[in-house]
Amino acid sequence: MVLGRPSFTRSRRIRIVLVVVALSLTAYGCGGPLGAGAAANGGQQADAPQPWDNLTGSAREKALLDAAQKEGTLSVYSSYNDEPSMAKAFTAKYGIKVDVYQANSESVLQRVQQETTAGRTPRNDVLISPATDMEAISGQGVLRDYKSEYRDAVPDAGKGVKWTGVRRLAFVAGWNTDLIKTADVPTSFKDFADPKWNGRISLEYSDADWYAALRQYYVDKGMSEAEVTTMFQGIAKNEKTVKGHTVQGDLMAAGQFQVAISAYTQTVERLKMKGAPVSYGAEENHIVNPVVVRYDAGGVMKGTDNPAGAALYLDFELSKGGFDEDMKLQSLPSVPQPGDPLAKAEVVEQDVPAYVKERTQAAADYDELLRLGTTTK
Repeated sequence: MVLGRPSFTRSRRIRIVLVVVALSLTAYGCGGPLGAGAAANGGQQADAPQPWDNLTGSAREKALLDAAQKEGTLSVYSSYNDEPSMAKAFTAKYGIKVDVYQANSESVLQRVQQETTAGRTPRNDVLISPATDMEAISGQGVLRDYKSEYRDAVPDAGKGVKWTGVRRLAFVAGWNTDLIKTADVPTSFKDFADPKWNGRISLEYSDADWYAALRQYYVDKGMSEAEVTTMFQGIAKNEKTVKGHTVQGDLMAAGQFQVAISAYTQTVERLKMKGAPVSYGAEENHIVNPVVVRYDAGGVMKGTDNPAGAALYLDFELSKGGFDEDMKLQSLPSVPQPGDPLAKAEVVEQDVPAYVKERTQAAADYDELLRLGTTTK
């Protein structure tokens, strides 16, 4: 069914995130112990070293586990839908109970802001949210240093001063294999601007970060800003906008459109596991390039009473135990593993600091672009 535009646009969503960040700035600058030191040194002062910071391997794991068992229950706030599964796997390995608060990123950030106003000790020990949100708040005294050999192994694009990418989210073009042959799917996004794709493709309403990264990619490849704008306008005129990547995947599998050109790999993979006729070309070596990758990121809360448990949790997410859980959930570990489905793809990793600076404008531009298409619910 084709309806009007969603009332809750991406630009409004971004404004809410920025309001939360702005409130955080006010709160952390109010003179409490959490904010005062950060404000005095640009929010990036060095934290006191921990006994396990320079340990590696089994010696680090033992030191963290011994200390974490004395600390008790761990609290994790996360915008990752499957965080409860990750926490369950962590508890199964180490016997440490984990309380998870899982919600969308706006709600998670707002809760952190409310609970740490005026320098109060945070109620959570670990924070996990999109890297762009973590970058926006990391300079405000919210997070402490996390030093680990596992962090060192993460690609540079997946690390900030106070945050570390714990998994990759890859935007791919997925398609319904009952409705279109793989050979008929373009291998470049440019081709989706052709009017022959009218009504056959879909975009997700919140993917301004994908749009910004892909736009910069084409500019870097030599296209003018005007040419890139024309290309995206052509794509937008052909697309059906869907709210939510899961819904987008379900509608693609149901035949509402042939190609979802900004789907997540895990969305397509989970549908395939259910027997849906979908693909994004990894097995057929027919991926639409480039593939934009962004990170979900984790950080240890400054002032936490459970520093060892928090570090152990991030170590788990960034090592074999967490990677195995990610792959079980069809998610992509932050460090590519043997058999990585994107091994042969042209990958463009999100420039997190650059996007944080431009995301309000990027969201507005993307929202305006989507007005050229139709909205599907």
